[in-house]
Amino acid sequence: MISAMKKLMAVTVGTMVQEDPREKTRLEKQEYRLREKMIPKKHRRLYKSMMAGRMKRNKEAWLLGKKRKRYEEEEMLKRKAQKKEAIKAALASDC
Repeated sequence: MISAMKKLMAVTVGTMVQEDPREKTRLEKQEYRLREKMIPKKHRRLYKSMMAGRMKRNKEAWLLGKKRKRYEEEEMLKRKAQKKEAIKAALASDC
C-alpha cells in the first residue's frame, strides 16, 4: 500500500506556459480604456483635450521626421551626383 502511494506521488516534468505577446498588449489597451472611462465627467473634457494635444504633437513630430528623412535622401543623391561629376572632370582633364 505504501509503495502504491509513492508511485502516485512521483514528480513529473512540467511544461512551460508561453504568454502570447499580442494578448498581453490587447489586455493593456483594454485596461487603459477602462481607466479612461473611470475619469470623472467634470475632468473628462480636460483629459480629452490634453490627449488631443499630445496626439497632435506626436503627429507633427512624425511629419517633421518624415520630411527630414526625405530631405537627407535628396541631399545624399545630390552629393553622389556632384562626386560623379568631379570624377568625370578629373578623368577628362587627365586624358
